[in-house]
Amino acid sequence: MKQISNKEYERYQHYQTDKLHGRITPHVYRHTFCANMVNAGMDVKVLQYIMGHSEIDVTLNIYTHMNYDRAAAQMIQLVDGVKGEAKGAAGKA
Repeated sequence: MKQISNKEYERYQHYQTDKLHGRITPHVYRHTFCANMVNAGMDVKVLQYIMGHSEIDVTLNIYTHMNYDRAAAQMIQLVDGVKGEAKGAAGKA
């Protein structure tokens, strides 16, 4: 990964501050990437490796966030999967 110079970063910040409220830092992009990968269903152990975290706790507790909608979606997916397996087993009998 290419590192950017302080001058490049400051020029970027100046440009972005005019358009966005607050400051966008490389850490914000890192955090967003990690959260989006978890929400897309990436295996957390794989994500831990990609992010370079020595402890899985960092990946799970700092970079990922649980909310009701995500929990409900996971439960629906699980229930639908169980129903699908039951239908498949009934059709084979």
